[in-house]
Amino acid sequence: PLLRQVGSDVLGADWRINIELKQLPAPMQDFPVVERVLTLIKKMGITAESIILSSFNLAWVQQVRSLRPDIEVHAVVGYSKVKPIVWEPLSFETYNARYTRVSASKIRELSARGVAINVWAVNQEKVMKRFIRAGAAGIITDFPQRLRRLLNRGL
Repeated sequence: PLLRQVGSDVLGADWRINIELKQLPAPMQDFPVVERVLTLIKKMGITAESIILSSFNLAWVQQVRSLRPDIEVHAVVGYSKVKPIVWEPLSFETYNARYTRVSASKIRELSARGVAINVWAVNQEKVMKRFIRAGAAGIITDFPQRLRRLLNRGL
């Protein structure tokens, strides 16, 4: 969906949305994504408390953090389905990691260092349970009703 559509749904709602900033293909790769998104957010009256901005493009995440330190940012990691995630240096407070590229022990280790790890896109309840037990800060899923059911059961 377009940011304008989602933004109007968020206004006045009591929840947050994660807006993932994505790389544009040629010939638009030099389009000022961060500046345009921040301008639109301001124009629409979307509050910093109602959004999170995230991206695989870590320079963009840093740019958002510099321009709007009041907006929470998440670095998205694990683009490759096979290459390991390079965690160091830990430049951000929160990372959204491909769940198949991060272990429960890594989540515990990074959490102990004050780094929050969200995992994506976790759709199987068995895997959700594993990450809940590991202390993942958040689980990004296509099936929030499954996750809600697990959390309501006290897992």
